[in-house]
Amino acid sequence: MADELFEMAHGNPKLARALHENLQTLADHGNEKLREMAGAVLDGGSLRELALSDTYGEEIGSAFDTFWHRYQAMPSEERAELDSLARERFYEAPENY
Repeated sequence: MADELFEMAHGNPKLARALHENLQTLADHGNEKLREMAGAVLDGGSLRELALSDTYGEEIGSAFDTFWHRYQAMPSEERAELDSLARERFYEAPENY
């Protein structure tokens, strides 16, 4: 796994692994631009540089906007449950590897 992904995950191996898995999912199933970008990162490219580039930045921004609007539209109880699940998965659950 790339050092950059581990650094972006603040040294948390669960977060780094999830980031890598999500990049693999994008490489396999994202739209054309996201597949291309994720593949470049998985091949050793810098996620930071690619995400900020003119080529991919707009696509990533659009995907994040979609996520953020859906998250904000969730009832507060549903957001709290999602937040709790994320904390359990990435910070509190025992390592499964």
